[in-house]
Amino acid sequence: MPSAPRFHSSDSSGPALAPLLVIAGPTASGKTTLAIEVARRIDGEIISADSRQIYKRCDIVTAKPTREEQAQAPHRLLDIIDPGDVFSAAQWAEQARAALAQVQARGKRAIICGGTGFYIRALLEPTKIPAPVADEVLRGELEHQCDELGLPAMHEHLQVLAPERAQMVHPNDRYRIVRALEIALSNQAPSVASPCTPLASVAFRLSWPRAQLYERIEKRVDEMGATGAWQELMSLLDEGVPHDSPALSGVGYKQMLPVLEGAMSQAEGIALWKQESRRYAKRQETWFSNQLQASALDASRGAEAMAEEVLQVLAAASTD
Repeated sequence: MPSAPRFHSSDSSGPALAPLLVIAGPTASGKTTLAIEVARRIDGEIISADSRQIYKRCDIVTAKPTREEQAQAPHRLLDIIDPGDVFSAAQWAEQARAALAQVQARGKRAIICGGTGFYIRALLEPTKIPAPVADEVLRGELEHQCDELGLPAMHEHLQVLAPERAQMVHPNDRYRIVRALEIALSNQAPSVASPCTPLASVAFRLSWPRAQLYERIEKRVDEMGATGAWQELMSLLDEGVPHDSPALSGVGYKQMLPVLEGAMSQAEGIALWKQESRRYAKRQETWFSNQLQASALDASRGAEAMAEEVLQVLAAASTD
C-alpha cells in the first residue's frame, strides 16, 4: 500500500475543493502515460509541470506529449513561450493557478504532471521565499534549479536579488551564478508572505529500479535521434534561435549542439546525451524523494495498475 499522501491546507474560507492530484517522477518514467490513463477515467485535464515543454517548437527532444497523446486528454501549459524567452517558476505557478481555476470551473479534475520539482513546489507551497539553510543544501537546490530552468532564468533571478552582483557575473558562468545566488538567498529575511495560499494536494512519484530506468532513458534517446531530434534542432537554429537561448540549455539540445558545430562526433554526442540524461534522472529522484512528500508508485507494474492505486487513494482523500 502507498504511504499516506501529502496534504497542503488552504486558508480559504470558501467551500473545500477536492485535493489537487500531482503525478511526478524522473525523466522517461512514464508520467505522461499514467496521467492520460487517470485523466481518461476521471474526465480530467492535465497541467504540464515541465520546464522544457513550455517552449514552442521544442517537441521531440523535450518528450512533449504527441498530438495523439494530447487527443486522449486535454493538456495545458505546453507551447506557451518562444525558445528565446526566460520563464521563472513563479511565472509558471501563476499560469498554473489560472489554468487550474479554468479546469475546476468546468467541473473537471486537474492533474499536475511533470518532472520539474521547482514548478510543482512553487504551485503547492508559494507562501515563503527560501529561508537561510546550510550552504551545501542551498547550493544543491540551486544546482538542480539550473538544470531545471536554465542559466538565463537563474541569471535573471540574480538580477532581481542582487542587481549589482549580476552585472559582474557572465550569464553563462554557472559556478558564479550559483555562488552569487547562494550568498544572496542566505542574506535574505527568513520569510516573505505570498498572496497565494498553499493548495490541498495528494502527490505520487513514479519509481523504477535504477537499471531499468536507465535502460528506458537510453532507448528513448535513441528513438528521439531516429525520429527527428537532429532536424528539430537544426530547424530551431535556422529560424535564429541562439545557441545560448533558454530552450537550448536543457539536456539533449545542449549535447547535440557540439555535434552540429563539429566539435564531436554524433556517436559521442549521443553518448553524452544519454549520460547527462541519466544524471538528470538521478537528481530528479533525489529531489522528489527529499522535497516532495508523495506516495511512491512501482512504475514497472504499468499505467493501468498504477491508475487503480492512484484513484483509490484519491477517492479516500476526497472524502476526508
